Amino acid sequence: MGVSSAYVSSLLTKLPSTGNLPSSARLLPQFATTSSCRGYESNIVSRPTWSRPQGYNWKEDPSWHTPLTGDAKSEAIDTLATFVRRAAKLLVISGAGCSTASGIPDYRGPQGSYKTGHRPIQHDEFRRLESARRRYWARSFVAWQRFGDLAPNRAHLVLAALERTGKVSHVVTQNVDGLHQAAGSKLVTDLHGRIDQVKCLGCGELTRRLDLQARLETVNAIWLSEFLTGSGGDLDKVHQATPDGDADLAPHTDYESFTIPACESCHGVLKPDVVFFGDSVPKETVEAVFTSVESADAILVVGSSLEVFSAYRFVNHATVKLQPPKPVAVLNLGRTRAERNGLPLVKIDLPCGEALWEVAAALNIVVRDS
Repeated sequence: MGVSSAYVSSLLTKLPSTGNLPSSARLLPQFATTSSCRGYESNIVSRPTWSRPQGYNWKEDPSWHTPLTGDAKSEAIDTLATFVRRAAKLLVISGAGCSTASGIPDYRGPQGSYKTGHRPIQHDEFRRLESARRRYWARSFVAWQRFGDLAPNRAHLVLAALERTGKVSHVVTQNVDGLHQAAGSKLVTDLHGRIDQVKCLGCGELTRRLDLQARLETVNAIWLSEFLTGSGGDLDKVHQATPDGDADLAPHTDYESFTIPACESCHGVLKPDVVFFGDSVPKETVEAVFTSVESADAILVVGSSLEVFSAYRFVNHATVKLQPPKPVAVLNLGRTRAERNGLPLVKIDLPCGEALWEVAAALNIVVRDS
């Protein structure tokens, strides 16, 4: 199925043409034939002949290591600023790359957690295996203090400022860190839940993660003392944070003696209120986001490779399913699933916070600290 790459012209008439865009701020892919959309002569996108390596080898893709510089960077910022300026109702889809400057690693980026061999916990193993739950909660217990102290970065702050001006109508985030809300954004859908909440798998009661941390400290005082003794005594230096809100601990870590408190209401199993890998986003959440996509006039993806279907489907819906298609811009370091599958978009290879900060300056948007 082809979709028109004049989707930008149909809404954002002053964007540069494909030939004038820098190599990493362009309509992709560049293989095309002529057609029309909304009265504009345009290109029908065919499937690209290249693709990013999959599986383990994708980590060696050199495109991760080539952010824009010089004139190409300036042109890319101008392109992104024009895109944002021309959109009246902008839907933002954010991913892990939006939070890396806050100290949370992403999964697939240049320093992503997958490069260290990190394996995210799976939904099924958490539900079935007590050993998996002990391992997760022990790692989360160690990481929580640092994770809970993280602050929004420039990307979050600019997006909150754009919401205050009425430019951003909705933020749909794949992240579970709550940093969009901490920055001041109000119109946020946490697609994969929130790490600062805990849900009982028995009765469904929601409680604060902070309260569970206090309970974990009480019942695991001996475990923590022994853990610190075996790790040199410095909690901040004994782990590597992960995007899941837990930490990679040493291979010799004793998980079997770690105690997990039960739900105080029904004694059920407690789980962070997040969508683990292998689980599904609630149907009502998905339907609400599709409605928001259809009511927006442009989509901006910030810091996501769109490899996970839960977010990719919205971009696919906007550019392939809807007629006429919606304009889409992707701000992300490295190629994305959208490009690989031939979806038409404007692509900017720059760090999220840096690029959005310059866009805010170009648009005279006042950005305030949270």
